[in-house]
Amino acid sequence: MRDATIRSQQLLFENQPIPLPRRSHPTLLGCFGGSISMGMDGRGMRKPTIQWAAGGSAARKAAAMLSKVCIVKKTQLEIAATWPSCSEKRAALRTTLKLMKDMPPAAADATCSWRWLAGFFDAEGYIQVPFLRRSGFELRIGQKHDSILQLIRTFLMAEMPHRGGIHIYKHKNHSSLAISRDLLSRDILQKLVMTGVRVKREAAELALSMDRTSHSDVRKMLSEKTGNQSRYNRLDEAGCTRARCIASLQQRIAKANDGRQVQLRQALDMLLAEHAIRKQMSTIVQLRLDIRALLHMG
Repeated sequence: MRDATIRSQQLLFENQPIPLPRRSHPTLLGCFGGSISMGMDGRGMRKPTIQWAAGGSAARKAAAMLSKVCIVKKTQLEIAATWPSCSEKRAALRTTLKLMKDMPPAAADATCSWRWLAGFFDAEGYIQVPFLRRSGFELRIGQKHDSILQLIRTFLMAEMPHRGGIHIYKHKNHSSLAISRDLLSRDILQKLVMTGVRVKREAAELALSMDRTSHSDVRKMLSEKTGNQSRYNRLDEAGCTRARCIASLQQRIAKANDGRQVQLRQALDMLLAEHAIRKQMSTIVQLRLDIRALLHMG
């Protein structure tokens, strides 16, 4: 690496052209120069990506400007903005940047805003429609370290007092912030749309239009606007219905007396076995459809 380089990637979806930016909306290319090129080729079910990249003086200029508003990678951008010409110093800074990938961002003195959160949600957040509910959606943001999630939670709790329903969960390799109450999720998502969500705007508007009658349709349409990581694990409408029946039966077992529990557990075992088989059948059907579509594309 002879000079500083910064990049940004975006998914491309089948049969969807690259949207041309409106003149009123600045873009990375328009603001900082650089170039846009293919990031990763699509292979199998992996969707292709495009990437913006800038190097040299353009990268240093972009890093200097972005570091003023960035929180998560602020320190890395400050390093890129003053990238030295000395090869020995560059080698040392490359090592520093590599080590910083495993370090939590310094968010203690950072200030959150709705405009910043809209951009961060565009990049890192997602809208989830739980299959166990017949209406409503959740907002989630995942991060390797929870310091930035604590900052967001503190901001939202101050902006949405006495609402509750904003939690941070720690998993094996990452943490996630979840906004689970439907009315709270709607209020926050509406605010994010008003203050600058762009990449996920269509998905956000879909979610906000959802009611009890369109729950399954919106859930399916939202799944088509994401990557394929969970494509073959997503439940179809029939699968969601079975899952709700299983959850209801499990609640009945927890409240039943010992004699009734035996009968209910037998019914639960049968329902779980049927659910597993039908889920595999649904996965196979989806795989066959995808294979045929790929073969047709050549």
